[in-house]
Amino acid sequence: MTCYSGSFARKRSQQPGDDLRAALAAMALAAATLSASAQAVHRIKDGDTFVLDDVTIRVWGIDAPDNVSIFDLVTFRGGKRQAREALARILATGPVQCVAKEMDRHKRTVAVCSTPAVADVGAEMVRQGYACDWKRFSSGAYDAQEREAKANMRGLWASGTPQAWRCFAG
Repeated sequence: MTCYSGSFARKRSQQPGDDLRAALAAMALAAATLSASAQAVHRIKDGDTFVLDDVTIRVWGIDAPDNVSIFDLVTFRGGKRQAREALARILATGPVQCVAKEMDRHKRTVAVCSTPAVADVGAEMVRQGYACDWKRFSSGAYDAQEREAKANMRGLWASGTPQAWRCFAG
């Protein structure tokens, strides 16, 4: 469940109706919890995007290879494919549940997702080395997992040239 805390007390800069709009927005996000118990993962687009029933989900806080680049062809030998396969393995561990955080500019639902076996799909993708902590959006939420993956040369870090891939995320 999405949890909201804080007060709805009016601040001086707020306008009449702001409290109602904030409450409605909070209820809409809370209602945006998606569960695969009634829906199914139909397609894995890449290492950080998949389709749950008819909703495109962008995993919050991570970045995985998504387009074929010179680095993908030369350095990582199929990084997009490897990341997509890793996400598929993780999502296959049980029913998928996602809690929506926002909509991105591509109209995808950005969400934190889990399965009974994996508490946080994004954290697991980074820990396995198939995605980076996208610090610009996550504020470093998966930094420890990224450092662990680099240190242990997991996933895409096994190539030995991690700076070649776009873990620019900072």
